[in-house]
Amino acid sequence: MEISKVKDIGFSLGKYKIYYLVLSLTVLVVFGNTLFNGYNMDDNLVTQNHPLTAKGFSAIGKIFSSSYYSDNAEINFGYRPMVHLSFALEHQFFGQSASVSHFFNLLFYLLAVLLFFKLLLHWFGSQYQLLVMIAALLFAVHPIHSEVVASIKNRDEILAFLFAVVAGLFLLKYYTMHKIINLLPLSIFFVLAILSKKSIYPIVFVFPLMSIGLNKQKLSIILMGTVALALPASIIVSEYNLIKFVLLFVSPFIFVFVLYYSEIMIQFFYYKLFKNIFFSIYFSAFTSWFFILLGILHLEFAYFLISIPFAFLVIKKNEVFGLSQLLLQVFLIGVLFFKPDLERYAILLGLGYTAYLYHHQKKEFKYLILVSIALVASYLYLHFSFANLLLIFNLVFVFFFFFKKPIFSLLTIAIVFIVSFFFFNFTSYHWSILFVGLVCLINWKFKQMTFLKFLPFVFLIVISVYTYFQPNCQTQLTKAALAWYLKPTDITDFSGNKILNNKGFSEGRGLQYFENTLIANHSKSEAVATGFSTLGEYFKLMVFPYELSFFYGYAKVATTNFYNYFIYISFLLYIGLSVLALWLFHKKPIISIGIFWYLISVLLFSNWVELVAGMVGERLAFTASAGFCIFIAGFLIWLKPNFSFKNPQLVEYSFLLVLVAFGVRSIARNNDWKSPIELMSNDISHLNNSVQAHNLLALNLMYEVSNNAKLTPQQALAMQNDAVLHFKNAIYLFPSFFNANYDLSRIYVGQGDFPNAKKYLLNAYVLDRENLFVLEELTKTCFELKQVNQMEYFGNKYLKYVTNNENIHELMAYLCLVSNKKQHAQLYAERGLMIFPNNNNLRMVLRDSQVK
Repeated sequence: MEISKVKDIGFSLGKYKIYYLVLSLTVLVVFGNTLFNGYNMDDNLVTQNHPLTAKGFSAIGKIFSSSYYSDNAEINFGYRPMVHLSFALEHQFFGQSASVSHFFNLLFYLLAVLLFFKLLLHWFGSQYQLLVMIAALLFAVHPIHSEVVASIKNRDEILAFLFAVVAGLFLLKYYTMHKIINLLPLSIFFVLAILSKKSIYPIVFVFPLMSIGLNKQKLSIILMGTVALALPASIIVSEYNLIKFVLLFVSPFIFVFVLYYSEIMIQFFYYKLFKNIFFSIYFSAFTSWFFILLGILHLEFAYFLISIPFAFLVIKKNEVFGLSQLLLQVFLIGVLFFKPDLERYAILLGLGYTAYLYHHQKKEFKYLILVSIALVASYLYLHFSFANLLLIFNLVFVFFFFFKKPIFSLLTIAIVFIVSFFFFNFTSYHWSILFVGLVCLINWKFKQMTFLKFLPFVFLIVISVYTYFQPNCQTQLTKAALAWYLKPTDITDFSGNKILNNKGFSEGRGLQYFENTLIANHSKSEAVATGFSTLGEYFKLMVFPYELSFFYGYAKVATTNFYNYFIYISFLLYIGLSVLALWLFHKKPIISIGIFWYLISVLLFSNWVELVAGMVGERLAFTASAGFCIFIAGFLIWLKPNFSFKNPQLVEYSFLLVLVAFGVRSIARNNDWKSPIELMSNDISHLNNSVQAHNLLALNLMYEVSNNAKLTPQQALAMQNDAVLHFKNAIYLFPSFFNANYDLSRIYVGQGDFPNAKKYLLNAYVLDRENLFVLEELTKTCFELKQVNQMEYFGNKYLKYVTNNENIHELMAYLCLVSNKKQHAQLYAERGLMIFPNNNNLRMVLRDSQVK
């Protein structure tokens, strides 16, 4: 599409008012119910009782010099000043109100949808207005956006997307007018997007991609636009790390050059490489051996099954070479996985085809007979016995005699089988003889080598599957022998500094295992597999957004490996999308742009670039979903070029059905976000194996008990009991969860159940022996249980760090006194009085302890 085709659209777009009206009504109908929701999880990060945003105008200076989050524990992470600024302005004019915050979230989302429509209309042109409307409608109602709109805290995603879309409009204006001055607002608005959330950075790849695919600009013009986007974004995102800045700044330009010359490259790769290499015998042979090696490295027999089709391709191109390779592979797998059946089969196949080639006077048999002799020698060396020697002799005799006198070979097989049946136990040895007889009989009867060629491979697959499903599949190798490959990787930051395995980082803050299991030791293959698993989850959410969750993480999403079939589905899906996007870039650029937009945006959250809190997050796919909607719209128009809502047929009705289903799901999901307890209680049914989901629900139940004065005693007790249940579930799923153990103990303390309180306090103590809160609570709990010795142990350990806790001094002195440990009581009372000389309780204990 030439740029001249879109000049007539202009920036007013008055004739498209009906489209804007439909989109506005759609957004209001689908997401209007968010206005009635209250505050929810993490809203304190930006608005609810926030120390900065609550001050309005007076905090603006502090906002731009402060982290996104900081607390009294000196934890600081993130930098999103535009988000805090929006709430500061909101509080200045309207005060703190959940309804007001939800109104502005809805307003910003509506603007984002309308500007997204406008951006696509500018870029694609008026001839694609229906396609643009389909994409915008799908984007407007997608249920994955519910978290972004209904959660006040997630305004950062909306603002980042909104500013980025405005930047895209100014980029197109620069392409239209070629005035450098237009690069200034482009940079400003993209900086505002980055200052809303840094994860919008992938747009620096998307907009140049659209320029190349749609507008056919000169390379110099595209590069200038890319500089205006990438330079300020790279400075902010890199946080002044030089290496990171260079990578962030240079990468978009490499991407531009590759795409700009992609047509030439595709021609080269397809005709010079793809056809000559990927369709060659060498590629098939290499791929076959690759899966064999994977089977050895992963100690997994299933990889051998995957290698079989590639071995067949080699045989099809060069029969002798392919057979020789297959024989070696079958024999090797048989040796490594203790499968003598496969070893015998390799010998059987080798001798059979060698005899065939010899009797048909084909010169190639010399190479095959060398392989067969080597396999026979290896087999007899590994499994020497009279039965095996007899089997080999029988095979040689039968095959080399068969092509002259078939009846004599069949009689020989029958005699050997009968004799061996009486002298040896019936084993797979006898099945091998029967198989040889069957092949010979079929070939003798039909006298067609074609069937003889086909049958052994069927048998190979059957025997492979049979041996794979045998119990206790073992190998000659051990994981210890492969430690160099399976050794977990050290996690490092961008500069190469080692990060402790129990820390992990996501935008500057530490992660815990139940938030992202990849902070623990893992192999490189597990990191790759988990990334594909994450990407698969995102695609499922795009296509089937039914089961939505406020949190994912362990164990709903966890570290996985290549034994998981879902990984292969995800791998093939994303490779397929990538190939499709490249292939269609110059044929169907809109579809290609949609795929690339989705892929580039979602890859950032694959856990390959940076570990993600929760491993998967619906809010994180917000920008990526825009590309997905473009892809779907482009595909529908490709599928039916005369797509029309005026004369709807199957395709149109199907789209409308999906649109309505998505809208209904979004409305229902918005209602779930009314309050934290309602949200989490709704999701816990399908998050029953999520540690953090149980923990957060329990914490919010206890917060409600503590802060809602309207609750009756019965309601408060019921909520407490529910909280106990969910804390216990979190501990069951992850026993090393310190916070859950400690918080559960606090509930039991409040209920006066001190034995259970001590049980979970001791769990917390084992996890953190220097935690002062745990030591203090253990001291108090042991006092209540009148366990004087343990109270002294924990109390003294606590007072080593905190000497000015008056209550602990009193408890220790008093319990020792009533337990008749007067000398200890006197010691503790005197120690306390040195710090608190006016404490009457300690004076009384000291006096009583001195009474004989």
